[in-house]
Amino acid sequence: ALDWYQKALALDQKLARSGLVVDDLLGLARTSFLLQKPEQANAYAHRAQNSARAAKDTAREKQAQNWMASALKAPPPAP
Repeated sequence: ALDWYQKALALDQKLARSGLVVDDLLGLARTSFLLQKPEQANAYAHRAQNSARAAKDTAREKQAQNWMASALKAPPPAP
């Protein structure tokens, strides 16, 4: 899923589709979180938050904040 979200992100950025960029970043955050990569999830969620804020999309900004909070609470990955 990460590969597909990254490809979609590149395409949406190229076409300047800000709403879809935020969705792609949220998908990357969610997928990273599920793969037990909280630092990566937090980074994507932070980028999503910034993009949502720039697009004045408060609902997606809140989603990004929720993913950032989840990533920070995640237990460390197993060795």
